[in-house]
Amino acid sequence: MPLLLERTSDAAKPVQVDLIDWTQAMSMVDDWDDLASRALDRNVFVEPAFAASAAQHFPEAHRPMFLIVRDPRPGALPNRLIGLCPVHVPKRGRRAIAKTWRAPQMALGIPLLDKTLGFEALELIHRWIAAVWPQVGAILFASVPTATETARLIQSHAASRKLQYQTFDAHHRAVLHGGDSRELIESHLPQKRRKELRRQRHRLEDKGTLAYVSAREPEAVRDAIERFLSLEAQGWKGERRTALLCDPSLATFTRTMTRLLAHKGRCWVDSLEIDGQPIAMGIVLFADDRAYFWKVAYDESLAALSPGVHFTLDLSHRLASEAGIKLIDSCAIPDHPMINRLWPDRMPIADLLVGTQSDGASFQAIVSRELIRRRAREFAKQLWYRLRGRKAS
Repeated sequence: MPLLLERTSDAAKPVQVDLIDWTQAMSMVDDWDDLASRALDRNVFVEPAFAASAAQHFPEAHRPMFLIVRDPRPGALPNRLIGLCPVHVPKRGRRAIAKTWRAPQMALGIPLLDKTLGFEALELIHRWIAAVWPQVGAILFASVPTATETARLIQSHAASRKLQYQTFDAHHRAVLHGGDSRELIESHLPQKRRKELRRQRHRLEDKGTLAYVSAREPEAVRDAIERFLSLEAQGWKGERRTALLCDPSLATFTRTMTRLLAHKGRCWVDSLEIDGQPIAMGIVLFADDRAYFWKVAYDESLAALSPGVHFTLDLSHRLASEAGIKLIDSCAIPDHPMINRLWPDRMPIADLLVGTQSDGASFQAIVSRELIRRRAREFAKQLWYRLRGRKAS
């Protein structure tokens, strides 16, 4: 494929590293899944069902390429992967940045690195960038939980190679640990709020038979996804044209991704219903001992009774008590007004910028430019919300 930056000698390019598109990535799904099972940290958003489906269905301008690293050891299986990272191909210009791909629908951008050969994978990636993208001055790993083994490996690799390192947008996200969550959550809520929730629950029960329903089988998940898409589109996201159903590519991606995960038992679509009609719904994705509370929607005609909060409480207790689940990721934005009040635990996350060269002055210029870009983006975001009379959240 044509690259936007000039190559140096092909002799300097590691043969174990390739940059491929989604069609090529789809031909190696089994090897990709195998790496995910061996990764330092699982990330459902960089696994085939999610990332390849997104790359297939998103508009071409928003599709990633996939930087893959094969096992360099003599005698290793030909297609055995030790690293995989969706990336944006960098633009021309001095001090360009190679950025890992993190679409708005992705809660984490952590790359897949082999448990035992992750350091070698990072080393090969850096050598490949130096050979193929010589004008790239830094790699940006987006939305990485900073307490993970992967984050520590990225930092230790940078330190060992005397590469500059910088974090951006450090924040904490609400998470819930597995186990008995009921007492933990209730102790986190003020007594007045607990009393109000009990009153609202009684009001909901007065409207009909209140029931919690979990769709887990593939066909049930498929049908529940359609109900979720419809419910979400009926609310404020539909009015602002940001609901999944308002964008055909996002709707198709969601149907495909959830179908693929459901066939592996890794997707639930749960709902809180009154007389069989959903008043709140959520999509949950799974990877090993982690659950991801990916999306939630609720009936806004019942907003005064907080159906989304009641659904989230019910879902929290079920997930926390599920055998094998150690951590539930809210996938929420920082300081989310609902989930932060319910879940007491937090997970630190940041964007990690690592230099590709030892030139400190060049790296600091990249950092300064990136800070300016982020401040401009945040200003534009706040202005957008003010013009629409809605507080950014």
